[in-house]
Amino acid sequence: MLDVLKFEGRRLRIKVRPGIQDGQILRIKGQGATGKNGGEAGDLYLKIMIKPHSKYTRKGNDLHTEIRVPLLTAILGRKVEITTLKGNMAIAIPEGTQPGKQLKLKGLGMPDYDRSGVFGDLYLKIHIAIPTKLSAQERALYEQLEQMDRKK
Repeated sequence: MLDVLKFEGRRLRIKVRPGIQDGQILRIKGQGATGKNGGEAGDLYLKIMIKPHSKYTRKGNDLHTEIRVPLLTAILGRKVEITTLKGNMAIAIPEGTQPGKQLKLKGLGMPDYDRSGVFGDLYLKIHIAIPTKLSAQERALYEQLEQMDRKK
């Protein structure tokens, strides 16, 4: 990513590689203050401050987020559509998924700053959406399931 920075009346073009960490220091050689008695310019050090994302929390190169899945999807197991940094994709929710379960999606996290082609993982914490308004037919089916469960 190429950014333009204004510093002491100058415009500097700075290339920031993907995967840079919050608090990381970048050194820009020869772009600091002029040396004493007209000497060579020093280096400019920039501390990177990354704004928090509304959906993802970053831990190293791993990303963490939460998703809500319908009750029946958690019970029966189905595919759900999620958004990742690499675009939308369908993932399988395993049958019998419990609230709070975490799924790990390998290689879908942040790129590694120092190693090209290496990515962290994406962790999805599952929340189950419990229906709040049931039709009469839905309620009857849930009650029928409850009766079957009691007979076990």
